[in-house]
Amino acid sequence: MNSNLTPAGQTFDAIGFDGDDTLWHNESLFSMTQDRFRALLAHAADPTDLDRRLLEAERANLRVYGYGIKGFVLSMIETAIAVTDGHVPARDLQSLIDFGKAMLEHPVELLPGVAEVVEMLAGRHRLVLITKGDLFDQESKIARSGLSELFHAVEIVSEKDPATYRRLYADFTRDHDLWNAVPAPEGQIYDWPPSTYIARPPFFDGFTVEPPPLA
Repeated sequence: MNSNLTPAGQTFDAIGFDGDDTLWHNESLFSMTQDRFRALLAHAADPTDLDRRLLEAERANLRVYGYGIKGFVLSMIETAIAVTDGHVPARDLQSLIDFGKAMLEHPVELLPGVAEVVEMLAGRHRLVLITKGDLFDQESKIARSGLSELFHAVEIVSEKDPATYRRLYADFTRDHDLWNAVPAPEGQIYDWPPSTYIARPPFFDGFTVEPPPLA
């Protein structure tokens, strides 16, 4: 990372990172396994229809299983049962279970340049890893990534939504003087101070609370 990429004189007390597909490869593993799923059930369903039904099962199961490999595998099993009208062979179910185990045991492959950048930043800032998914799987990937010692804090969450970030930021800012010292504007209207980061959009010029009279 080049220091010229940040505004002159700007300092950071902490930098947050995601894990999957930010620090290490993840989506490619799901894509590879879904290819194997299509091949396994090619005799029972059209690939496009199979993808659609699997996606529907994953979405429906999110509230039960959450994100991660285990929920993905259970959704594949559920889809296999559905597209075969309950006649999926036991050996195919075993294959799906084996697909899941292979995903969970797959080596963690860092994205290019990640190790060098994270190590460099860890010497200058507090690094926080915020990732979502299955707790056991995420803990395992973080440990196997070789990066865990470089992070000041690790947060594994079930969902990344406003409530989650409000909780995390409340914990983070409680004892951090630099963060709390950042001046924040008061009032209901932002006064748009000179900035190279947040610029006033021109389409707000002449904007009024009450609409103008019709011509």
